[in-house]
Amino acid sequence: MKSEGRIALIKQFGLHWPRNQENLDELEDLAGHKSGIYVLYHGVPVYIGRGAISARLCSHGKEGSMKEQFWERFSWFVIGKTASERELESLLLEALPFYIHSLNKPGGKLGKKLQVAAPSRELNDFALPRLAAVGRKRRARKAINCEATGPRAAPRVAAWCGQRRILPVNERRLLPRQVRPE
Repeated sequence: MKSEGRIALIKQFGLHWPRNQENLDELEDLAGHKSGIYVLYHGVPVYIGRGAISARLCSHGKEGSMKEQFWERFSWFVIGKTASERELESLLLEALPFYIHSLNKPGGKLGKKLQVAAPSRELNDFALPRLAAVGRKRRARKAINCEATGPRAAPRVAAWCGQRRILPVNERRLLPRQVRPE
């Protein structure tokens, strides 16, 4: 996308494509041997790489590859100036926490000469809102009948009704946080 004397940073891209042969073949047709940046996901980004996008994704998906079992989706970006790829990859690696891109080796540092330090390292206490999952409706809790019977209800009811009892691990998750046994 060129716009009046300006060269676009990203020429083509695809976001969160499922990993399957049809999508890898389509990427080969679209991007060919173009170079760029790609991100592998296993729910969250686990690897950020650069190079010939289609060839690199195919090599990461081959059996025996170190990354083969750790990704299920990918995003790809064909960069307008290939000289900018290394810097963009470094930017993504620096911006994300280390545990998010867990398969990357340390490297790709941005130039320290350009870094501007924060004038203060003090962190203020902010009341942050509690984030809720989007699209999920919260159900109202039902009143508990302390005389409830049944094999699954007995341990939960005992804990909710104030009786101290050690519960199996698989049933602890069913209890409200404030009444979980120590």
